[in-house]
Amino acid sequence: MEYHKFKKQLSNLFNNWGELSCHPKSDIFQAINKQVNSIISPNVLQLLNLAVSCLEENEIYCEIGTYPGATLISALVNNPDKIAYAVDDFSELDPKEDHFEKLSNNIEEFNIADQVLFCYQDAEEFFTEIKNQELTEKIGVYFYNSSQNYRSYLLGLLALKLIISTQALIIITNCQWTSCQQAIKDFLKISPEARLMIDFANADYLLWNGIQILTWDIQRLADKYLEKNITVDVQFQESINNITQGEINRYLSLMESKATLLFKNKKYSEAEKIYLHLIKLDKNNNNLWQNLGTIYYEQREYFKALDCVKRSLIIAPSEAINHYTAGLILERIDTNAAIEAYKKAIALNPELVDAYSNLANIYLIYNEINQAEEILKTLIANNPLHFSGYFNIGNLLLNFYQKIDEAINYYHTAFSLNPQYAEILKNLSFAYKLKDNQLEHLYYEGRYYFQQKEYQKAAKLYQQVIRIHSESINIYIHLLESLQALGKTQEAIEEFKLALEVSGDSLPLQIANLFVLPVIYQDIEEIEFYREYFHRRLNILTRYFSSDTLNTTIKSQNVVQAINVRTNFYLAYQGKNDVDFQKQYGEIVHKVMKANYPQWCQNLPSPQISPGEKIRVGYISTHLHNHSGANGCLGWVKNHNRQDFQIYCYHIGVKRDEITEQYKSYSYSFVHISNDIEAICTQITADKIHILVFPAIGMTALNGLIAALRLAPIQCMAWGHPVTSGLPTIDYFLSSELMEPENAQEHYSEKLIRLPNTSLCYVKPVLPGVKKTRSEFGIPEDCVLYLSCQSTFKYLPQHDYIFAEIAKEISNAKFVFIAAIEGQHITNIFRQRLQKAFAKLGLNSEDYCIILPRQISYEFLQLNQISDIYLDTFIWSGGFTTLNAISCNLPIVTCPGEFMRGRHSYAFLKILGITDTIAQSEAEYIEIAVRLGLDIDWRNSIIERTKENQHRVFDDKTSVEGLEAFYKQVAGKNSEKSNLI
Repeated sequence: MEYHKFKKQLSNLFNNWGELSCHPKSDIFQAINKQVNSIISPNVLQLLNLAVSCLEENEIYCEIGTYPGATLISALVNNPDKIAYAVDDFSELDPKEDHFEKLSNNIEEFNIADQVLFCYQDAEEFFTEIKNQELTEKIGVYFYNSSQNYRSYLLGLLALKLIISTQALIIITNCQWTSCQQAIKDFLKISPEARLMIDFANADYLLWNGIQILTWDIQRLADKYLEKNITVDVQFQESINNITQGEINRYLSLMESKATLLFKNKKYSEAEKIYLHLIKLDKNNNNLWQNLGTIYYEQREYFKALDCVKRSLIIAPSEAINHYTAGLILERIDTNAAIEAYKKAIALNPELVDAYSNLANIYLIYNEINQAEEILKTLIANNPLHFSGYFNIGNLLLNFYQKIDEAINYYHTAFSLNPQYAEILKNLSFAYKLKDNQLEHLYYEGRYYFQQKEYQKAAKLYQQVIRIHSESINIYIHLLESLQALGKTQEAIEEFKLALEVSGDSLPLQIANLFVLPVIYQDIEEIEFYREYFHRRLNILTRYFSSDTLNTTIKSQNVVQAINVRTNFYLAYQGKNDVDFQKQYGEIVHKVMKANYPQWCQNLPSPQISPGEKIRVGYISTHLHNHSGANGCLGWVKNHNRQDFQIYCYHIGVKRDEITEQYKSYSYSFVHISNDIEAICTQITADKIHILVFPAIGMTALNGLIAALRLAPIQCMAWGHPVTSGLPTIDYFLSSELMEPENAQEHYSEKLIRLPNTSLCYVKPVLPGVKKTRSEFGIPEDCVLYLSCQSTFKYLPQHDYIFAEIAKEISNAKFVFIAAIEGQHITNIFRQRLQKAFAKLGLNSEDYCIILPRQISYEFLQLNQISDIYLDTFIWSGGFTTLNAISCNLPIVTCPGEFMRGRHSYAFLKILGITDTIAQSEAEYIEIAVRLGLDIDWRNSIIERTKENQHRVFDDKTSVEGLEAFYKQVAGKNSEKSNLI
């Protein structure tokens, strides 16, 4: 077999050889796959076809594992003079189906039956039988696609040596398994005739199916001593096979994640291939059948989908989700069966909210209104804190009974449980329109458009409301928010002045106006203007509260409601020391909360912990979900020593996701109470928490209101929003020794605690198995790609010129930014700033700057994977975004700022031991960024060092140990004084 010819011709048969988008130039292999319903990669089929075409006279092709025939057909198609052994006993397939008949039909369909010698037996039987025959033909190409374990791989290779040609190719699939790789390594050790030519074991599985290609050449014997006595260590085989199960579990998890990404990207056929492949490895995996069924459902192949779900129901009949999925599919096939499926799902899991809703919808379609109403009332009874039941009953009452007032009441309840669900606002607006209540109709329509980020429409509607009812303070506040989101901060201030004239100096309006700060600034002068404006408004507010402002219960409650709307979140992004402002505002918030909740503002004695008693630590936040505000504490909660600590988590926001469930699973007690101050405080005090920790006080107003109370003897905040709280009720700020400058205590009202290293115990992100190309993001393939992916409000105008300076030196540079979460108006302001900065250097920013829409988490990681260099922001550094970049081995350019919030990336690089890319000035930052763009060798050396050392950054348990030492010290359970205090 001319393997040199094979190697030489290989790249000519593929488009984009060596790239992610590599595929055969011929379409025939894709067609074969489709016709025989195969999951083998067309790339592998092309390889086999080429290999067989290189066979010489008296050489034969042999494949172990043939069904459903795609590999056999592809090997022989257009090779009419070649003969093949095909070996398969179908033992790894479903015994209920006639696989031999299907294979035979496929072979007949492609007219290759006369070229095939089929052996209905396993590989060992085949080799035992064939070695006793005196064959004139030798095997020139051997393809193995059967049992995936050490023994099968190695024994097949050893047996092959007796019947292989003097020169041959050996092609083996699924070499991603360590055990299989070990079998090949062992074969190579004792077979000097063999060499590894191509290794795709760790390449994209969908492209190459984990193949390794060996060449065999008898001439190599002259160079090596061949070990004569080959023995197989059975005990070693068994240990390898034991490893394989662990490998399978890891592999299943990895590939299932990859299939999920493909599904989310609507690449259904590719996801289907993976699931079919994984099901061969684990036939009794409920999730695999579930997910495969979902793929068929999305493609409207309902009977295929139902077959998959039936398999799930056999495997796990008590899993409610299986019956729910069956209901979804059966709605398209058999309504009565769908009803029964949903009822079964509800019986198994009364918290499966969507099952109730879908069941009610079926009843409504068939005009069975009473039954639908009964189902929805059952939903509310079983899930009183979920908005869905109230919302759907509101719809039913409005649409079928025309009971408008009752519907409105249900909508308001739904909205109180989930203020982020915009459809509730839309329906409220419609209901009030039916009542001829123009004021409320326009008001809720405005709120709906605000949530949809259509701020211009929202502002116009609020202005209409004001013309009808000019004394409504609430409307003015919403109008201010809309104008701020449009970047019209000055216009918002003018509206505020008019509102004050109408309202007679309303205190809630004064509070709302304090927070009217630009999301993004046009220039440095604007920063100074609005900082001074904030200072003046804060002083006015302080004077209000120095008098007897809270002299009635109603006034006190109104002020709490006003404070609970917003925070001064954007103040910290001006890049200044905010400790005095924060303390001044913190005193106001504490005074308000004390007036309303005096029972929860009393000083509490230091913890008295009995011997053997555990320290009760509570973590409380509106963001105990996948959000930077609380992700940093998850590693603490997960890794706390349960012998010494009892962990309580209080989720006081609305959103829940997989991170919420992790917090729950790691907690001794987990409570979810949304937007109910009294219920939250009652629960915490009942739990008698010793230490209460707020991961991110500044993220939402509710966090700050709760933090302004005294609910535990010791109260701390972490750096989910790394700015001092200014609250007299927060005792300690939990920070990082590497992130804080020497004078850091000056920046905090709390006592600063410098935890070891970065203070984080953060698990390395799982990188997407499916990679996107640059072209899929709309980015040129041949550019030097600088990723600068922070929230838009982190970019201050004085640093815009830096991108232009880099572009001046790197002609093919592209800077990728992410659009503002606040909407297109803010993104446009940032785009205009870049245009101005580039124009000063005679450059067009549109030639260099790309602003992508916001990305979901796995797309964001995919963007990191295709980038060359990560540019950190000044003043406010990347935190978890930088950790994502490190996980993707990106070189990081940073310049540490004055405050902790500008030194995150600096700390990560110090841990990595990569200080070369830490700049001490803006000029040096530009110099480093340019060098990384031009000097590929240096860039690659940084990448390699990041790969080698990134384990230091992730899952760092020393931070947890330091934190626990601090907790023990402040709780009086550690006789040795911690050096952190």
